[in-house]
Amino acid sequence: MAGPNQLTYPLKVAISAQTATGVYWVLPEHLEGLSLEWTVYVTFDHTSAAGGVTFESAPFRDYQGVWATVGSAIAWSAIDKSHMLNFTGLLQSARLRLSTTVTSGTCTAYIMAANKT
Repeated sequence: MAGPNQLTYPLKVAISAQTATGVYWVLPEHLEGLSLEWTVYVTFDHTSAAGGVTFESAPFRDYQGVWATVGSAIAWSAIDKSHMLNFTGLLQSARLRLSTTVTSGTCTAYIMAANKT
């Protein structure tokens, strides 16, 4: 029986108050391939009207092709609302990308990861 989860990447801000597509965060190289459990939180501020964030993975951090989408894209649905995506799986490289422009406000995304002990 597996023990409790051990944080490999504590909750951190990945994208901070951004609006433009293409802004992204990439998992630090020394942590690649170490986590099995992932949680992403995305918040849109009280003036936002649209936007979206995508959690993605690829075989290596400098991959120049289209990264694979992990789970579903997280799209704006209401102001001042927190969205969450949970995923279980071993990812070599991971990133969060602002995939849809945020209008009239900003978006902040957080990520954390854990492994079974």
